[in-house]
Amino acid sequence: MAIEENPARVLIVDDHEDTRIILFDGLTHAGYTASVAIDGASALALAATSPPDIALLDIGLPDMPGTELAARLKELCPEVIVIFITAYTSTDLAVEMMHQGAFYYLVKPLLLGKVRAVVAEAWAICQARAKTPLDLTYREREIVALLAEGQSNPQIAEQLGLTEQSVKNRLRGIYGKLGVSTRAQAIVRAIELKLNRKG
Repeated sequence: MAIEENPARVLIVDDHEDTRIILFDGLTHAGYTASVAIDGASALALAATSPPDIALLDIGLPDMPGTELAARLKELCPEVIVIFITAYTSTDLAVEMMHQGAFYYLVKPLLLGKVRAVVAEAWAICQARAKTPLDLTYREREIVALLAEGQSNPQIAEQLGLTEQSVKNRLRGIYGKLGVSTRAQAIVRAIELKLNRKG
C-alpha cells in the first residue's frame, strides 16, 4: 500500500489526552507517521521541525482557536491539509472552518473508522498533488478564478460564453489537475495557489 511505502505525516492537536491517544494509536496502526501536541504553540513548534502533510486540529484549544492555528500552520506549511475536530457544530462554525481552508471537520465523539476514511482521502489528495503537474490552460484559470469567487456553473458559463455542460466537463479536468475531488476542495486549493482573482 502507498501508506506503507511513503507514510503521511499527521499532526494531531487536541488538549484532551484520551482523544490524542485514540487518534495516535488508530492512525499509527493504519501506517501513518503521527505526532501529537496539546496546544497551538507546541503544534507550531512541531510543524517547524517536521512539516505535516495532514493536521487534525481541535477547534477549541487552550491557547488559540483552532482556526487561528490552521492559518498559522498554512503559513509554515502551505500544502498541509487541515481537518478540524469539534465538540459541536453550527452553520456559522462550518462556514468559518471552510474559510480557513478546512478539508473536512469531524464532530466528537469521534468514530475511528470515519477518521481513518477522511485521513485516507486527504492523503490520496496529497499524493495526487505531488504526482500531477499543475498545467491549467488560460480558460481553466478563468473558470477556477470564478469558482473561487463563489460563482455557480450557470454564472460561469454566462460570463465566459460557454454552455453549462462545457463548464461541468472542464471542471472535471480541473479537479484532476488540482488533485481534488469536490467543488469545495477546489476552491480551497485555488485560494492556496493564488489562482483566485484576488490572490
